[in-house]
Amino acid sequence: DLPGQAAVTGAYFLAELQKLQKRFPDHLLEARGLGLLIGLEFVDTEFGYAVAAGLFKRDVLVAGTLLNAKTLRIEPALNIPRPLVDEVLEKFEDTLQELTE
Repeated sequence: DLPGQAAVTGAYFLAELQKLQKRFPDHLLEARGLGLLIGLEFVDTEFGYAVAAGLFKRDVLVAGTLLNAKTLRIEPALNIPRPLVDEVLEKFEDTLQELTE
């Protein structure tokens, strides 16, 4: 049941990202999505690029939208295991902490 699994995992992923948004509201403006199609909107393109670079350095691939990185996309496989989601969340938090210190 890949669609069902994506819905459950995506809801968890998004809820955790929204917790991080509340911790970093001056930089991460919004975490939104449906299932495992998730968008992270940052204060500006430069900060989004810095987040993408920090995540790439930590072996997490993300994509910008259109021609900029003000909003980054997270699009994992539908069957991503929960421990891997937690690893991505940890690396994202580390990146945000590094960039906001």
